[in-house]
Amino acid sequence: MMESVQLDFWNIIFLVAGGQGIFLAALLALSNGKNKNANITLAVFVLLFSLNTLENVAFWTRYELVEPHISGATRSFVFLFGPLLLLYAKQLVDDSFKLTARDVWHLVPFAIYILFHLNFYFLDEESKRQVIINGGYSNLWFRLVFQVGVCLHLAYYSFLLFKVVKSSQDDQHLSLITSTFYGLSIYAFIFAAYYILIYAVDFKIEYDYVLSLIGTVGIYQVGYVAFVRPELLHGFVRREPGAKKYEKSALTREEGERYQTEILRLLQKEKIHLSTDLRLSELAGRLGISTNHTSQVINEYFGKTFHELLTEYRIQEALSRLDDPDNNEKLLSIALNSGFNNRTSFNQLFKKYVGCSPGEYKEKVKV
Repeated sequence: MMESVQLDFWNIIFLVAGGQGIFLAALLALSNGKNKNANITLAVFVLLFSLNTLENVAFWTRYELVEPHISGATRSFVFLFGPLLLLYAKQLVDDSFKLTARDVWHLVPFAIYILFHLNFYFLDEESKRQVIINGGYSNLWFRLVFQVGVCLHLAYYSFLLFKVVKSSQDDQHLSLITSTFYGLSIYAFIFAAYYILIYAVDFKIEYDYVLSLIGTVGIYQVGYVAFVRPELLHGFVRREPGAKKYEKSALTREEGERYQTEILRLLQKEKIHLSTDLRLSELAGRLGISTNHTSQVINEYFGKTFHELLTEYRIQEALSRLDDPDNNEKLLSIALNSGFNNRTSFNQLFKKYVGCSPGEYKEKVKV
């Protein structure tokens, strides 16, 4: 006799979480903003994760015996989570980022999993039900390969996201990229812990619930952080009117103008922007004031963010080097000597400010 479907407290939590995730995905996809591609990528990721969560509920409640075609429908999505979040992070850094034919390799693990399970996907309802009752479609060795493969796959993409975090000079989106890295890392850790517990201890369903809850929180925080901070989601920093934003600031106009002059001196004479790891806190230390006051001076007296101010001076430095006919530096060397910490950021920001890539500009100068 078929088991009855029963919802307990945990299942209700995940059922609600899955529904909320689908709603969040819709909000992200429909949000208006400059960085539409990143929004859609994140929406697709949240949607796939939510559907996977709902399939887990069907597994825990045995509802998959009622509707066997649900079983395994979203299991392959785990091989899309890493590539989607990596794409999202790259689109945050560069809203003009485009996929190329070389990026297809990111889909190879997903495709392999699909091909291996094609026979199961095309089984009729009753045949699928019998497979589920008998313990699943895959044999033990494939399950072991799958479990190790998933953990390595998630860990690899966590590492790639970590590299994006370390190389990013886009202070506007750094918190979102970091949030994405932590979310996927937590999820990877949960997967590893889950499989270790299966073989190491007398596994209880409660362990599965707790681990899944932690993983769900880790993933959903990526979407919610993006949604509750629309100035980041939309690809720009929302600036409040200076008078209103800093109306309670103790910084006087005379002090602001003095610090503005000092910042100009540091940029033009000492060329502090050539330091690849210059932070707002370091500049504040040079001025002898708080980071809040330093940010206020840059916002009010330069009309820019700290990141924008540094980028403009770094671009000017790069242009002067590219315009010099006696300068034989390679583009990577020009990038590093101009204050950029990698060629990718240099190319992206140079094209954004100048309208063409450094290589294209160099060719124009030669002509």
